[in-house]
This record gives sequence, structure tokens and C-alpha cells, in this order.
Amino acid sequence: MICDKIICVDRVPQEEEKLFFGDSGHVTRSDKISHQFFQKIYEKGFADFWTWKVVDFSHDAVGWESIDEKGQRIFLLNNAYQTLMDSGVYNEYFYILKFVSNSELATLYSTIGFQEVIHANSYSYGLAQMFGAKADEKFNLLYEDEVIKSRLKYEVKFSSDLAEAEKTNDEEQIKLPLAKTIVTTLFLEKVKFPNSFFTTWAINDYFDGAIQGFSQILKLIAYDELTTHVPTNIQVLKTLLYEKNQGFAKYKDEIISFIYDYIKTGIIEEDRWIDYLLKDGEFGLLTKETMKRFIRYQANDMLRLLKLKPIYSKEESDIGEVSMWFKGYYDINSQNNANQELSNISYKKGVVKNDINKKLKNIKGFLWETKKLIGV
Repeated sequence: MICDKIICVDRVPQEEEKLFFGDSGHVTRSDKISHQFFQKIYEKGFADFWTWKVVDFSHDAVGWESIDEKGQRIFLLNNAYQTLMDSGVYNEYFYILKFVSNSELATLYSTIGFQEVIHANSYSYGLAQMFGAKADEKFNLLYEDEVIKSRLKYEVKFSSDLAEAEKTNDEEQIKLPLAKTIVTTLFLEKVKFPNSFFTTWAINDYFDGAIQGFSQILKLIAYDELTTHVPTNIQVLKTLLYEKNQGFAKYKDEIISFIYDYIKTGIIEEDRWIDYLLKDGEFGLLTKETMKRFIRYQANDMLRLLKLKPIYSKEESDIGEVSMWFKGYYDINSQNNANQELSNISYKKGVVKNDINKKLKNIKGFLWETKKLIGV
């Protein structure tokens, strides 16, 4: 009997607990770990907690004036979409938790959900620091831009299908919509979010570090997404697809078919977004060709991690040294990051220490402090 209450003790749970629809009774335990991967990712993710106040945006307020109108438009549209989707995805994680029966995954998804709350708040905090009373004017793009609204409708479709399936109170009716929602969440965090990070960092590079604060906050967000959130959902999907005892085996072919179809459609949608962002022209790394190759590179990597064959050819997905440039931004363990990007991290929680004119005298010492802050 599956527990349909907030918590129950009708029976002792199975030795090998299912990720979803098991019989744990929603009792949280740490003494018996059935999925070590999720426990280790949780410990890492929890150690990485930070808040949006660890980054100073004061230089961005000045640097903003050095960005041309085209670059400002791209930045604001990108920021509005990112705010919207981070707001949506944290609600999605907490919703999926209703169906989780494994203690380690429940704890991990709770941690990821709260990280997404931090991410969503970071964008509006940054805008407020940059623009003060005029922040609302910049922020309101997410309510006004029709292309962003269209993208939102596409994003929420499958979580809405899951909500409808839940009304049936039939576990089998819920499984496929649940798996599809996890796939769409993974694609968002593996392909679409990195494309947004790419956009901001490319603007910052082209305009000589004009938006250091936003580049830094996205460094922290990207680190969470690509080293905690993405590996978690990759492992969840592989477990559901390849472990028969999870109860999803009969949907394997349908889930895999959906993965391929969703990626193909998602890439088309992302191409349209890139065309819209760059409709007034290209600059630096922000070219349609580079960005479209980048998202195909990310999509192929998502398939590889799921043990599936890639869709796009090397010619379509080859981004050369751009991949190293991208990793250099989000990899906080890398010593190749520009000083101006690193110097915005506060060394103490709640205290912003930033002097953009002060050169770092000891990069090793600085990196040690940075790692200590976010727990790596």
C-alpha cells in the first residue's frame, strides 16, 4: 500500500526504496542510504549555499552606461526571461517532491528548490542595486514582452499536464507526465539556462567588464545548476530508465522518444529566441552561429550523459575554444577567471567587500577564500 498521507507508518519500507511512489511513508531517514549518489550531491549542494547579497553590483550601475542600446536590450530581455524561469522551476521542484518516496532524493530536491529561490531573487536584487527606483521599469519586461510570454507557455505545458494527471489519483497515469516534467526541467537547466549565462558573460566581455556583478552572480548560479541540479536529474532519469524495479520500465521507449522530440523542438524554440535577441545585430561572441552551435553542443552532451546517441553532427555542434571560455566562467575552481569577475565575491556572508580598483596581490590566497565561501 502506498502512503497517500503527509506521513504514515503503515508498513516498513522496502530495502531498495523506489525514487517515486515507494512505500517509505514519507519518513525522512539518514541511517539507511539506498542511493549514495543523491546523498553525495546533496552534501555538496548544501555546502554551496550562498545568498544574493554576497555580490556587489555597484560597478554595474556605472558600467551600464558603457553598454550600447543593442547590448542593453539583450541583457534586459535575457534577465527577464531568466527571472521568470527560475521562479517557475523552484515551484516545479517543490511540486515534484509530492511524488518522491526516496529520502535522499527528497532531501536533495528540497535543497535544489531552495537554491532556485535564491537564484530567482538574485536577478531582481541586482537590478535594484543597479537602477534603484527605476528597477521596476527594467524588470517589467517579463510582464510585457510577448516573446517571453510565448516561451513561458511552452515551458509550463508539461508541468500542467502533470497537475492534471495527479487529479486521477492513479499512479500509472502520473508516471509518464512526471518523467516528462523531469526531462523538461533537465533541458531547461542543461541547455536553456547555459545559453542565458553565455549571453550575459559575452556582453560583459565585449564591453570590458561593464556588468561584473551580474557576471559574478551568474557564476554562482551556473555552478549550482551545472554541478548539482543537472547531475541530479541526469541520475534520476537514468535510474528510471535503466532500473526495472523503479516501476517506469514499461514507459522507457516512450520516455526516450519524448527526450529526442523535446530536444528537437526545444532547440527550434531556442533558435527563435536567439534570432529575437540578436535581431538588431551581433557582436563579440554573441553571434547567431556561435550561440546556435553552443545550444546544440549542450543538447548533445545531455544525450551523452543519459547514455543516448547525439542528434547533432560535429559541424552543427562544434564550438571549439568557446567551451573552455564558458567553463572558465562558471568553474569556480579555475584560476583562469578574470580578476574583475572574481573580485565581486564577498568573503563573509552578509558583508559585501569590493574594491574594483584594488589589484589582487595574491591570487592563490584569493581563490582559497572564494572556495571557502561556497564550500568547495
